Amino acid sequence: MDKRFKAVLAVGLFVTTALILITSILIAFEDSNDMTEVYWTPAISAHEAYPAELLLGSFEDANGNKIDLRAGKPINSGWGSATGLADIGPAVKALPIYLDLQYFSYAEDKFYGRKLDLSTVELTKLFEAGFANQRSGKQGQYDTLIVGLGAGGNVSLWVAGDRHVHQVSTFEVPQIDVAWEDFRPSSLHTRPDFIKMVMSDLDYSGNAQDSPDRFAKFKRQYPWAVEIVSDGPVGELRLNYLNGERDFFNFMRPFTFRSTLGAPLNARLTWSGTDGGKYVANITFDIAETLAAYETLADGGAGKLRLELRIADTNRSVLVALRDDQRFYEFEQASIQVFRRKN
Repeated sequence: MDKRFKAVLAVGLFVTTALILITSILIAFEDSNDMTEVYWTPAISAHEAYPAELLLGSFEDANGNKIDLRAGKPINSGWGSATGLADIGPAVKALPIYLDLQYFSYAEDKFYGRKLDLSTVELTKLFEAGFANQRSGKQGQYDTLIVGLGAGGNVSLWVAGDRHVHQVSTFEVPQIDVAWEDFRPSSLHTRPDFIKMVMSDLDYSGNAQDSPDRFAKFKRQYPWAVEIVSDGPVGELRLNYLNGERDFFNFMRPFTFRSTLGAPLNARLTWSGTDGGKYVANITFDIAETLAAYETLADGGAGKLRLELRIADTNRSVLVALRDDQRFYEFEQASIQVFRRKN
């Protein structure tokens, strides 16, 4: 083969390879900068019965930019309740693809940690779609990413905005070894004494009915909706779920329940009676009873589950029951308080 032809061929191959490489780099650069940017703030959460403290934690986007979570303080604000809100970094930023965290569970005396891959597709979909804001009657936008630090290494990720909290993902994070001296290098207390002191400061009773095994069941979702039976017009319904989600419904505006929901934790219902009075019912479910009822009726049941709230003719009581097309279970352990509001 002619030497000049060989040289031209070599140059051609080099140029072609270089162009392919440059094009790939440009495409990758364009993809990394084509991330959805929205307003969001990071926050953390821990169950009332399982106080936790974040050692370190950060969200990371596709470009390697990190947004730190607020660490270094014991919390038990409630599962799904945001605390440690941190206005760190730009207000409008790319959604994360990773969550790196280490935390200490006080009730268990254990450390957990791992770097987690997040569902960016689901996150983007939720932030772009928003939600029907029943309070304002307008389209609402999620503005907070909440990380739940749970017992047994159960970690949850929620999006939140104006009385709505929606579960995005759940994870099982392994237990890790962390030297106590690294966690509390300047503490003058022994490990047991320090844990006892923190639990006391957080008003922890030590009689939690939520074992780590049961805690893992909180994240399960069921196909159910609320059915209200009332002679008078229904006003509002606030629902908090065992999996940390929250919803607010205004019955004066159209809405639809999501296809699956966590088992209920508590509810607040308002309505007007035929006597002209305005009433409120506060319902607190017993966790063990609720889990048993939902698991039993959801497994092998007939039809979609309905949580029936039947208001008595006198407006002085509310029957609370779970049913499908064939079975009916009345909640006996739930605390139901009904009172008349002042006009």
